[in-house]
Amino acid sequence: MATAQILVVEDEIIVALDIQARLQELGHAVVGIASSGEDAIRTAEDAVPDLALMDIRLRGEMDGIETAALLRERFDCPVIYLTSYGDEETLQRAKLTEPYGFLIKPFEERELHGTIEMALHRQEIEKRLRQQTYRLERVLATIPEGVALLDGSNRILMANQRARDDLLALGHLQHEGEIERVDPMLGVQSAMGSDLGVWQEILGEGLPPRVYEMIATLVDEEETLPAPDESNEWLMVLRDVTQERHIQQQLQLQERLAAIGQLAAGIAHDFNNILSGIMVFSEYIRMTEPALAPKSHARLEMIEKQSQRAASLIKQLLAFSRSATVDLQPLDLVPLLDELRQMLARLIPENIQVSVSCRPGEFVTRGDPAQIQHALMNLALNARDAMPDGGSFTIEMERYSGNVTLQNAEPDQNEWTAIRVCDTGMGISAENLPHIFEPFFTTKAPGRGSGLGLAQVYGIVRQHKGTIEVDSQPGMGTVFTLLLPASVERMETVSDVGPPAASMQGARQAILVVEDDANVRLSISDILEISGYRVHAVANGRAALEVFEEGNLEISLVLSDLLMPEMGGRALCEQLRLRGYDGAIIIMSGYVTEEVRSQLAPFDISDYLLKPLGAERVQRAVATVMASNADN
Repeated sequence: MATAQILVVEDEIIVALDIQARLQELGHAVVGIASSGEDAIRTAEDAVPDLALMDIRLRGEMDGIETAALLRERFDCPVIYLTSYGDEETLQRAKLTEPYGFLIKPFEERELHGTIEMALHRQEIEKRLRQQTYRLERVLATIPEGVALLDGSNRILMANQRARDDLLALGHLQHEGEIERVDPMLGVQSAMGSDLGVWQEILGEGLPPRVYEMIATLVDEEETLPAPDESNEWLMVLRDVTQERHIQQQLQLQERLAAIGQLAAGIAHDFNNILSGIMVFSEYIRMTEPALAPKSHARLEMIEKQSQRAASLIKQLLAFSRSATVDLQPLDLVPLLDELRQMLARLIPENIQVSVSCRPGEFVTRGDPAQIQHALMNLALNARDAMPDGGSFTIEMERYSGNVTLQNAEPDQNEWTAIRVCDTGMGISAENLPHIFEPFFTTKAPGRGSGLGLAQVYGIVRQHKGTIEVDSQPGMGTVFTLLLPASVERMETVSDVGPPAASMQGARQAILVVEDDANVRLSISDILEISGYRVHAVANGRAALEVFEEGNLEISLVLSDLLMPEMGGRALCEQLRLRGYDGAIIIMSGYVTEEVRSQLAPFDISDYLLKPLGAERVQRAVATVMASNADN
C-alpha cells in the first residue's frame, strides 16, 4: 500500500480528528489539520503535502474550492473533496480545480482507502506522463521545417530541401564548387556569439519581408562546449514564421477587442436595466396621467425618444461585443434612410457630396433597424476614408425581382430590396477584393482600422437572410449592393400585431415577476397592475421558488429575467418544471443568443422580451401569452 503525506482541511474538529485517526490506521501521515483556507495554505508552506482532503465549506473568506485552486497552483497538491452536498453549480466550480475525487460524508473507511489509493496512483501516472511529455516536446522541438547539419566551418553536411530553399531565399547559401556553405553571418559563428539554443529572428528580403527563426545546436554529448572547428557538428533549424507572426498580431488585436467587447456587454446590460425603468415609468405616467400639461406631455415624449435613441446605441454596443440578437420585425426602410441621412450630415465632411434617395414604392423587410443602420453606417465611414480629397457618396434604394443564389434564403423568395452604396473613392484592388469581408483584413494603416467593419456588415446582412455584392476598380470608386428580402407585410398592419389594445387588459390573473433590478421590477409591476393583473414581484429565482412552494398564489404566468444573483432564469425554469408548474413563462434579457434559446428549449418558454423594455411591449407580450393559454 502506498503511503502519503496528507493535509486535512475540515472546520468541524471532531470530523477532522476522526479522519486523522482513519488515515493513520491506513498507514498515512497527517501533516496538519486546518479549519480554514488560510490555515491550509500556511500549513502547506511548512510541509508540502502529497494530497489534501478538503471540505468544500470552510470558515473564513475562502471556501474549499478556492483553497484547492491555490494548493494546486502553488504546491501542485491534488485534492479530494469532502462534502455532504453536491449541487450542480458547486460541482461545476469544483471541476475547474481538477480534483482527484469526491467523498460524500459520511463515508466508510473502505471508501476513504480506495479513493486515496486511486488518487496516489493517478498522481504517479500523471508524474510519469509529464516526464514523457517533456521529453517528447524536446524531441519535437528539433524537427522543424528546415534542418541542416553543419560542421564548424559552416559547411552543410546534410540538409533537407526546405532548409536549402529557405537559406537561398535569405541569401545566406553559398556555393564553392560542390560544397555548400552557410554564410557565417547566419551560421555557427553567429550562434556561438549569441545565446546558444535560443531562437533568433531573421528578416528576409523584399516588401513585406519574410520572417524566419533560426536555432543552432551543438551535436555533442559533452556538457562543455568547445570552440567551433571542423570536428564539431551543429544542427541548424530554420523555419518561416511569417504567417505565425501575422496570426499572433491578429490574436493580440482580437484579445484587445474581446476585452473591450466584454466591457461593452457589461455596460450594455446595466444600461438596459436603467433604460427599462426610464422607458416603462415614462409610459406609465403617460397612461395614468392623461391631464398632464401640454408642456409636460411634450417633455415626456422627449424622454421616450431619447430613451429609444439610447436603446439603439446599446444595441450597437452589443453588436460590437457579438452579444446581440437580431430582432427581426416588419421594418419600413424609408424612414430608416431618412434618419441615416441626418446622421451622415454630421459625419461626412463638406468636401464629399452626399445623396440619399429611393425609387417610389414600399420598401418593407423583416429586419432589425439598429443592425441595418449600423451596417450602412460602416459602409459610409469606409467610403469617407476612401475619399480624403473629397468626392461623392450616394445611397439608392429600389426593388429587385429575381432569384438570388443564397444558402439561407426563404423558399420562393424572389422579391428583394436593393440598397446600393456608392462612392468615388480610391477603389479596391483586384488582389484585395476577395478578402474584404474576412475578419481583420484591412488595407488601412495600423491604428486606422481593425478590419472588422466589413466583416460586421457581411454578418448583419446574412443574419437578415440577404446577401451583399461589391464592384470596385482602383481609382474608379466602389459600389456595395445589399439585397434584403422584401416582406409581404404592410406597415399599417404591423402595429396591430398581437392582441388589440382593448384586449390587453387582464382579468386579475396572478403574475410572478422575477427581476433583480429594483427599478425594473417596480416599473413592470406598475404596468401589469394597471393592466388588470395581480402581481407578486421578487428579486431572484430562489425567492420565486419560495413563493411557488407556499402555494398561496395560483400563478398564471412567470415573467423572469435571465441573469440574476443566487438563481438565474434558466435554473428557475428548470426548477419550476420539476415542481410541476406547467403555466406560461416569459424570459426577459438584454440579449438572447441561439445557444441560450437551445438551453431553454426543454422548458417550453412562451416568449422572450428583449431589454430595454417598453410598457406597451410588456402589455402586448403578456396579453398574447395569456390569450394563447386561454385558447389551449
